[in-house]
Amino acid sequence: MQNRIKTLLAVLFTASLILAGSALVVSAAEETAEPENISNNEEGHFTFDPHVFGSRHLEQFGPEMRDAFFSYCDAIRNGEDYFDCPDQDTATWCCHRLSHLFFPAALHRVEAGVCKNGRAAILYLIPKEEYLEEQKAFEEEIISILNDCLSDDYSDLEKILALYEYMTINYEYDYEMLDHGVEWMDRQSAYRCLTEKKGICNEIAALYNYLLLQVGIDSEEIGGIAHNPDGSLVAHSWVFVMLNGKSYHVDPTYGLSTDRPPLRYFMMTDQVREERDWMPKEEYMIGAAGDESRELFDFEAVSDEFSELWYGDYVGMDRSEKEILFINYWGNPQRFSYAGLE
Repeated sequence: MQNRIKTLLAVLFTASLILAGSALVVSAAEETAEPENISNNEEGHFTFDPHVFGSRHLEQFGPEMRDAFFSYCDAIRNGEDYFDCPDQDTATWCCHRLSHLFFPAALHRVEAGVCKNGRAAILYLIPKEEYLEEQKAFEEEIISILNDCLSDDYSDLEKILALYEYMTINYEYDYEMLDHGVEWMDRQSAYRCLTEKKGICNEIAALYNYLLLQVGIDSEEIGGIAHNPDGSLVAHSWVFVMLNGKSYHVDPTYGLSTDRPPLRYFMMTDQVREERDWMPKEEYMIGAAGDESRELFDFEAVSDEFSELWYGDYVGMDRSEKEILFINYWGNPQRFSYAGLE
């Protein structure tokens, strides 16, 4: 059994290496009315940040790797042919795993060439002008999403929730991609998820994670294994977020919905993720650390302040009262105060 688990985990994270988230007015008589949750930030104050990097990746790889990756991002945004890089291994990480998480428009479109004398060559796998047009369109779409979903004064919790809502109601699960698995691995990316509005778990989680990083939320893509009651083992990816010094699990893939987003997958603890979804916490992986993750990082999620939300579906936010509105599983409208949890 342990060998099977390690094999599935290896597949999940090898894929990542190769690839290597308005104030509501509700009257007493209309508490169940559907609110408008998109803020439409008309002034458009959010801007694209080409330099995002997960804190656990920084802890694992250090500032030299991060700085080389930022040099890579700057170079390809300008259509340059070289970037500052200390060695070939770093160049490979920049174009694969790090691009998957922190600059998805370049994945499968840009590759690292020979690295020598502190400079690595950049190989464009599609015509350079075509890539630059795609990159520009990608940045514009990211900015559009942020300005449509968020207002400048949103708290971190409100950002996490609003982008969770965006992901769960605007994307579909790609069963065709799942059926082809490793065969189509070189097509999987957060970029594809964004442009086609569909994906499998590692694509959906990576895109949600990227949107969170763009607005200053410290988050990472995380993976584990579901030990299903029928005995099957299924690799899965979701997002690990940090808020006010505490950690939580958010799963936009399991939250995909054609109606109201289910809050059972929002701000979960390790215990809930393990007991309800059959995913043992000892098998969780962050970054490229594999099964050494828990030796390298402190990333336990034990705070259950949001447990009341796990029994209902999201309706909206009353930001003036700092309350999340939801419908519980018995059809009753509820309000959850998040004052002090932002």
